[in-house]
Amino acid sequence: MDNGGTPISPIDTDGDENPDYTDLNADNDNEDDLIEAWDIDNDDIPDTEPTGNDSDNDGIDDAFDVDGTSSVNNGGPTNGGSLATDFPNLDDAASSELDWREVETYVEVPNIFTPNGDGINDDFIINTSNIKTLTATIVNRWGQVVFEWHGVNGSWDGHTKSSQEASEGTYYYVITGEDNTGEIYLYKGALVLER
Repeated sequence: MDNGGTPISPIDTDGDENPDYTDLNADNDNEDDLIEAWDIDNDDIPDTEPTGNDSDNDGIDDAFDVDGTSSVNNGGPTNGGSLATDFPNLDDAASSELDWREVETYVEVPNIFTPNGDGINDDFIINTSNIKTLTATIVNRWGQVVFEWHGVNGSWDGHTKSSQEASEGTYYYVITGEDNTGEIYLYKGALVLER
């Protein structure tokens, strides 16, 4: 209800009878709304991230309200006339995926790991977001494949394909991944194995 006691009908973008402010996936894109954000400058890095609050119960997270945030009935149920569906898609104007719902895609590759059994940094782990497939190949300085894996949850524990402990030194990786939109990513670089 607004300050005058008038009931507010919350926005339900995807029509699933679950208001956007309580819907974990309000736009039905298979991505949790909590990891999605608004990419104003279209650089694939979210400029505004959701707070998880919708103080006026209109279906738009307070971080994205265009007429102010964090006050009860701030601008009414449509935020001064703006709806969740009013945010543009700068990547693809014909898409129903709005930039305020974009997911940040990243691949973080460490440059050193220490598989010495102390429980700290024992595995070479690639951290990702919005990547659905990943293949990693580790080669030695002669270009011989030492280890490889397929899948975003894979890692290297410092052993070779034949389960032998790999020597300390510099190794090289080739990582390919595909995000949820079909874009392909390729990373190449060096890493140090130190025991």
